Amino acid sequence: MPKITNWFGDVVSNPKVVVEAGSTKDIVRVLRDPVNFPSPVRAVGSNHSETACGAADGGTVIKMRGMNRILEIAGGTVRVEAGAILIDVAEELKRRGLQFFVNTEIGGLTIGSAACAGTKDASMPGEFGQVSSYCIGIKMVLASGKTLEATESNDPDLMRLLRCSYGTFGVVTEATFLIRPIQPMEVFHETFAVKEFAARLPELWARGYSMMYYMFLFDERVTVEFRRYNPKTKSQPDEHVWALRNYLWS
Repeated sequence: MPKITNWFGDVVSNPKVVVEAGSTKDIVRVLRDPVNFPSPVRAVGSNHSETACGAADGGTVIKMRGMNRILEIAGGTVRVEAGAILIDVAEELKRRGLQFFVNTEIGGLTIGSAACAGTKDASMPGEFGQVSSYCIGIKMVLASGKTLEATESNDPDLMRLLRCSYGTFGVVTEATFLIRPIQPMEVFHETFAVKEFAARLPELWARGYSMMYYMFLFDERVTVEFRRYNPKTKSQPDEHVWALRNYLWS
């Protein structure tokens, strides 16, 4: 049997069959043929933040990375196949002067995961922090092999469920996200003692920044990353500082 592991190597799956999906038809074929593609059936993308519930011992794993096309960028939205990597889509949007609303730290996740899982980041003022909150359309294949399409305009109640379904409703094949014109962002860090941070939290909230923080509890310290859009800046964005920040963070 093939062996599939997550990125960290602590979740190991030994499926009977592995399918490289290239189209929705490939997924429909799998789900309509339980003899050749036994249960449990699991769809995987980057296999990053995986848990044991994603294992398919003796079953079928559908690898989604072959479905990675950006299908359309128009009207303030981007429509993408589920196996595309978020950072790849973000880079294409950047070339067009556009961006996602939530640019999560885990850029290696697939669009299918971003559409229906709890991937998040520090919320910008007046915006949502969940990546899936800006998903307005999903296409998927149900366990029966039937296809389903839902949009925010046609069925908002169903979309609310799909956004937090973690793939339990079926295999996501395509997703549409709201996007926006790209904007410069102001970023800086401050470090506090834990008790000081707790006492000053109302004051820090009142600044109107997004806050993402790293807790160093053995040192009783909290480092806060403050962010907000800065559309009035006249300088060019410094992208090199992000590489330094990510290196120090790691």
